[in-house]
Amino acid sequence: MYTTRIKNGKGFIKGNIIPVGLVAVIMVTSGNETYTSVTNAAGHFLVAALPAGTYAVTVTPALPLLPVTLTGFVVVEGASTNVGLLAFN
Repeated sequence: MYTTRIKNGKGFIKGNIIPVGLVAVIMVTSGNETYTSVTNAAGHFLVAALPAGTYAVTVTPALPLLPVTLTGFVVVEGASTNVGLLAFN
């Protein structure tokens, strides 16, 4: 799992995907701003240094699986927001 220091009062979004070992690109968007990350070998992801706001999270796994977009994640300065566990079949 990640250990993160929250810098400059920014927040972050984290979560997990299964099955473990599935590689996925994570895009977090709010307005015109987009931040990206990738899952690690254990399926965890973290997008750090996010300004406070409401975000959509798009998880794009390797083909043939399709992307999933979740909306309405609120990031508060100095805190983490967990999107939870996302399962891909």
